Amino acid sequence: MYGLIRTALLILVITIAVNVDHEAGAWGNKKLVTINGIKYTTEDYKHWWDSFKTKDMEFPDSPQSFIDWHLLIEEARSMELFLMPSYVKKINTFLKARTLMILKYEEVDSKMDITDKDLRKHYEEFHTPSIIVRMIVFDEKEKASDVFDGLKSQTRTVEEIINLPPEERGPVFTTEKRYRPVTIPKNWSERLKGLGPGDATEPFESGINHILLFVVDVMGPDDTDFENRKKKIQKELRKQDQAELTGNLVKRLKKKFHVEVDEELFKALRPDNMTPEELLDKILLKTDKAEVTVDYFLKQAQKNIIARGRHAMAMNEEEKKRLMRGTLNTMISQSLTTWEALDRHFEEKEPFKWVYEFYTQHRLIKELEKRFFTVNKVSEEEITLYYKEHLDELTRPKTVKFMELVDEERLIKKMWLEITTGENISEVAQKYYSRKPPVRKVPVDHLDPILKKVIEKLTKGEVSDPFEKGANKRTAIVKLIERKSACPMPLDMVKEKIRPIIKEQKSNKLRNDYLTKLKAESTIEVIEKAWEKVKKELTGNENGN
Repeated sequence: MYGLIRTALLILVITIAVNVDHEAGAWGNKKLVTINGIKYTTEDYKHWWDSFKTKDMEFPDSPQSFIDWHLLIEEARSMELFLMPSYVKKINTFLKARTLMILKYEEVDSKMDITDKDLRKHYEEFHTPSIIVRMIVFDEKEKASDVFDGLKSQTRTVEEIINLPPEERGPVFTTEKRYRPVTIPKNWSERLKGLGPGDATEPFESGINHILLFVVDVMGPDDTDFENRKKKIQKELRKQDQAELTGNLVKRLKKKFHVEVDEELFKALRPDNMTPEELLDKILLKTDKAEVTVDYFLKQAQKNIIARGRHAMAMNEEEKKRLMRGTLNTMISQSLTTWEALDRHFEEKEPFKWVYEFYTQHRLIKELEKRFFTVNKVSEEEITLYYKEHLDELTRPKTVKFMELVDEERLIKKMWLEITTGENISEVAQKYYSRKPPVRKVPVDHLDPILKKVIEKLTKGEVSDPFEKGANKRTAIVKLIERKSACPMPLDMVKEKIRPIIKEQKSNKLRNDYLTKLKAESTIEVIEKAWEKVKKELTGNENGN
């Protein structure tokens, strides 16, 4: 069914990739740069920069990255890399996903208008009255009936009943919960209908038990309750509106694409590979765009059934047929909305036009990079050389392990005196704080200057004199437990970290060399005044910095 979609997208991709017009006249003669006779405008640059920039990226001093980008694109186009299946697949996936989102916004999201009046109406209709119900479960019908009679005659109270143990004719389980019309169990609704506080339902069976429902309270609409439930109600209404608008769209599209389902044939289908073989090649679904055979449909339906896992094993044939109907409806709606999204050509309309153009260019460059700039092999000699040249980067920093106590001067000096007379710092701290101080391991360069200066003077196991620390001038003492000198990490430990770094370096060199060659063979003209103007506009200052 999707073959025609792929063909149409391939034609679309090729057309867009080849027929690109960048004449300056289309943008009011705001020419910025000409590359091999192709003119690019300041507007072209702005749209490109919007998609190209990353968070915290500084604005460039020249349009060189823009020029490099288009040199690589034109090179890829000259090689017709837009015909490559990997390129087409990426573009198809992107186009389908994005245009479906735009279609959903146009036909569904933008048409939803939920007012406070709508919210209040839905609240009063489906969320009120709320009812607090005490469920009382008995293991014998006779016990439940006795309790019901006692409650009805008001000779017994709920409090008395729920406190009785089962062996004294009490319940085996009881719980109290607040329900609303939208949450109350279906088999309870009729039983509770018309009951008020203090009323109880007649006992009813549930498996091996007998249940009695006691109404604790009934509450009508309330402004505070409404405000608390507003977001939930809004989600419910949005879901309803979304389903209705989507349903209406699919109905219109069924007419547009002339969807026909062979219902008699569908009735004859059986799940779990039980459909007669002579039906497999018959056409179940016809549209203007494609046809679906029974065989293809059953494979999709069976996947959905299997996806239910253990639940599927417990499903009867009727339940599986309902699931098959759902699969058919989903297949139809997804195909129709995809075709409609493509038919509207959002990729030719702003603002998506610029995003799509950038993405197609980006994927073209990726295809070029894959063929000419990708490095797969890195020798052991290259890794060893990098390791030797970057030992400072691959060296574990000098670290210290220590305990630190920080508090009021009086308390710290008191603890320090105890430590200097032979007490253990951990035991002293535990005496005053009911816990041992944590042992910290920190690179020396990460220590605050005061602490660093104190620790540098200590030997292993030594406790410092009290010293002031921090802006609040609190007093501290510190014990040095261990000091480790900086040392290079073993080559074997960092080898696999070095490998991708070298690959990237070699890849960048291949790319830069390739661009150098392209530039040497190209005619490039930059309009400096136009560049300064666009730089000023995009950076918001006179110098463009």
